[in-house]
Amino acid sequence: MTTTSKTATHRRQNGKANGRVHGKSQHRSNGKANGKGNGRAPGKAPTKANGQVNGTAPATLTATAEAPGAPAPEAVLVESTVAEPAVPATGTPDRTAEAPAPAPAATTPAPVATEEEPPPPPETEPIIPFPQRMEFRILLTKSRAIIGGLETPNAPLAALLAELNIGPERLAACTSLCDAVEAALAARQEAMSNEKTAVKNMRDARHLLEVAYATFRQVARTVYPDSVRDAGARSALGLDMPVVDSTPVFANLVREALTAAQREPYATQLAAANIDADRIEEMLALVTVLEMLVQARQLAHRAALDATIMRDATVAELRRAMRQLKLDVQSILRVHPEINPPANFS
Repeated sequence: MTTTSKTATHRRQNGKANGRVHGKSQHRSNGKANGKGNGRAPGKAPTKANGQVNGTAPATLTATAEAPGAPAPEAVLVESTVAEPAVPATGTPDRTAEAPAPAPAATTPAPVATEEEPPPPPETEPIIPFPQRMEFRILLTKSRAIIGGLETPNAPLAALLAELNIGPERLAACTSLCDAVEAALAARQEAMSNEKTAVKNMRDARHLLEVAYATFRQVARTVYPDSVRDAGARSALGLDMPVVDSTPVFANLVREALTAAQREPYATQLAAANIDADRIEEMLALVTVLEMLVQARQLAHRAALDATIMRDATVAELRRAMRQLKLDVQSILRVHPEINPPANFS
């Protein structure tokens, strides 16, 4: 009996101890699980069974009742079922997310109106070519300067120049060539001026004849208006003929038309329209003047060409003579570098 009593007492004590340990362990486990699921501090009992976590089903809480004198049950783990947030399907836009604000549109500032207008671009002056080639003028000027320097050389150089026949005679010949070039330039300038005058006179005479002949054609077309019935008269008088650009050809065609207008029946028919014989003779006189001025222009052009050829030949002769003279002087200066070169020599 004593042994049985002690055994019963021992079991009761172990049961109480295990109950206390199990109860504390279970309480701590429930508190931690509920605290993590519901966001409360561990160790506090929830007012509701696990509550709803993030809008999902409530957590399942399992507890074991404690029977006095019963053996200590094994510790039971409390599982908290928390549903994971739903992942949106691929390609499906998330309408709950905030859309990024659109970037502000780039705005161009409006131009500020000004009362003053920008100044106009500066006018460029027309480039007027020289009537003569400038290199010829430069050659003439330099040649005269070199000859002037060799006419008064220093004493050491004078003896050496005489050995190479660079003396007064040779320098005088070069000076004569300079004078010839200058005269050729002047002659060519005069010939060009005469040609320009002849061209202007020819153009003025053609303008007068064009006005008179245009009036003649317009009046004659009123006399012969039908291109079919009056085809013969219109062809003889050149009423449908285009005006050509060549002045000599134009004068020839106008003379031919006016000569035809002096024949019958055209003379009588045109006289009734105030184009009588005297008026036709005046226009023929304009044709004669134009033909004379055309010939004068041709002669002036030929004279200008001849003057140009003469100028170019004279310039070439001067250039050759001055080249030979400079080479002789340079040979002396290379052999005797101690001698100073003459004036205006480079």
